[in-house]
Amino acid sequence: MSKATIGRKLGLHQASVRKLVNARSADDVVAKNLQRAHLVDPYVGYLHRRWNEGVRNAAQLYHEIKQLGYPGGELAVQRHLRRYRTGRGHAPDLGPKPPSVREVTSWIMTHPEHLRDEDADKLHRLRERDTELDRLTLHVRQSAAMMTGRHGDCLED
Repeated sequence: MSKATIGRKLGLHQASVRKLVNARSADDVVAKNLQRAHLVDPYVGYLHRRWNEGVRNAAQLYHEIKQLGYPGGELAVQRHLRRYRTGRGHAPDLGPKPPSVREVTSWIMTHPEHLRDEDADKLHRLRERDTELDRLTLHVRQSAAMMTGRHGDCLED
């Protein structure tokens, strides 16, 4: 099949099909995309600050970070700034990194007495904000208590 036919059948742009066909392995495609996506990362703080100061011109911001050593292209900067344009016009404040699913699962699965105070506090805050997560945590802990205490007779309850 031609690349155009493949693109039509899969609903992909012909350039995407060409990139996939020419790749030697899946890692080649993924590695390039991941690398490109992270070029702006070291300059995000600067872009946030300038955006919040009222600078909305992507070309201007691109030239500013280029002077700071940004190695990428203007299109990556435009894509990054597009997120701000769809919101209320202000870049989000860089807050603390949210916990991963693995971390939260670990906190839920660990006996409360064995959790570090810091992790117990984080889990408590998450449970206050999300009633479903709170219910899940209660069910997991009740099940664990039944299993470790060998209270299978309570399973129906």
